[in-house]
Amino acid sequence: MTQIRCGRCKQEKDADEFAPSQRKNGSWCRSCFKSKYRETRPAPPAKPCEICQAEIMEPLPKQRFCSPACKMKARYWRMNPAETKSCLSCGDDITRMRRDARYCSDRCALRHRRETGRITRQSRRADMLKSKYGMTVADYDRMLSDQEGGCAICGDDGQAGRWAGLLHVDHCHSTGAVRGLLCESCNLALGKFKDDPRLLRRAAEYIQSHQGS
Repeated sequence: MTQIRCGRCKQEKDADEFAPSQRKNGSWCRSCFKSKYRETRPAPPAKPCEICQAEIMEPLPKQRFCSPACKMKARYWRMNPAETKSCLSCGDDITRMRRDARYCSDRCALRHRRETGRITRQSRRADMLKSKYGMTVADYDRMLSDQEGGCAICGDDGQAGRWAGLLHVDHCHSTGAVRGLLCESCNLALGKFKDDPRLLRRAAEYIQSHQGS
């Protein structure tokens, strides 16, 4: 790459360090131009962002925002003027939140939906099955019926233990495919054996070899 000697700092630099119109010996490089500009024109004082109030260090003459995100937020409020409104749950002022906001936080939204009956234990269970396993409550009930109401391994109905009255959805951790419904003990046992059939077979052989000893 062509080397050009800066007329101010007297250093040999690549052509990219110079403006296109200054790429000849004796011209000033970009760094020298910047340093000379700062000497003659001190950096303007910091000023707050109009949206988040964060300080903008060395702002441009017409700079009003600290980031593109704040600029987009200002544009949003310019196109959607703020309306005075309060959180439906706690009553806090949410005027500066989005026009479609009804709560100040997810906690308030959950509390209000529980109080109004929009979220119930059944709906939470249905949402969990759908989001985590991709199945509906009807799919769960059908699988439970196919297993005659018991664990797919031991046949227990899951009435004992910490999660009484509930069979766990067993799935492959590699593919995410649902395999069946298991009681708490069997589900934990498969997890302890890392879902490895070889370990399970070795465990079975170990128990058989030591029976009656």
